[in-house]
Amino acid sequence: MSGYDAEVLFGPFRRIKEECPQTGVISYYEGAFYEFERVSAWPQTWDIDAFVDCVDTTGGGSVLDVGCGEGRVLWHLARRRPGLRLVGLESSADAHRAFAERFRDTPGPRAVRGDITAVPDSLRGAFDLTLLSAVTINGFPREDAARAVLRSMAATLAPGGCAAVTVFPASVRDNFRSIGRVVDAVPYRDALGTRRMMWRGMDYDHRTHRLRHNFFVEGHDGERIGHPGLLGVRDERVWSSEEILELAGGEGLEPHDRRTVEVEGGGAQGWVCDVLLLRATRTQPPPDRAPGARPDA
Repeated sequence: MSGYDAEVLFGPFRRIKEECPQTGVISYYEGAFYEFERVSAWPQTWDIDAFVDCVDTTGGGSVLDVGCGEGRVLWHLARRRPGLRLVGLESSADAHRAFAERFRDTPGPRAVRGDITAVPDSLRGAFDLTLLSAVTINGFPREDAARAVLRSMAATLAPGGCAAVTVFPASVRDNFRSIGRVVDAVPYRDALGTRRMMWRGMDYDHRTHRLRHNFFVEGHDGERIGHPGLLGVRDERVWSSEEILELAGGEGLEPHDRRTVEVEGGGAQGWVCDVLLLRATRTQPPPDRAPGARPDA
């Protein structure tokens, strides 16, 4: 992961990099860390009922899952609402390969490799419902980036279509203070069956709502993960429902409905999360042009 922000590392993870500068740093959604993540992510079902409700509310037949990962949400939708046209959009090469493996013998759902902020022409105006699950909006920490995601989601919608975004309400955001600066270790087996220990930690700044995730897996000489090991990072901002509703209004999306669910598993066990259903209100400009700009600008 070249060009990463050194400030994303904290505590013992920063010390590892300082003591062993050769330690690689990659995104949490790549390599060894994605192998670890997919095992814990796939069984989660806490948001599925809400997304099924969103499908029923929109009454459409086509769904795009942005940041679909291995296809967890689409797998459930295919079984709960047969006949839907289901497409996932995923930027991670590892996740895209995992999707292909998962659905190799399953007709229907398919994944497109790409970035939501550069929507392929084939996906524009093509869906009745576009989802952003697993509080993925937090992965776009700058306001301009979050706006670009919402604008691009709107660009994928057919007339009258809706976008669904999972996000924590402001009343829940302070809960992150309780898991800030927490470090723990979890044993697991990697893709080759080797037993390993994954060290993971989080750091939350309640003033800026920045949430840094750091990970470390130890490696040894001669292994795929060489000595001393590999660092993984995920840099987020914990957006609130209120903030996303305000940003969405400027990108052609208006509130249509809201569902409340409880997170199951992990440090956020039992926390309330909103699923915001936002209806498209106007034709969107291409994501690489600011709202209001002339087509030839």
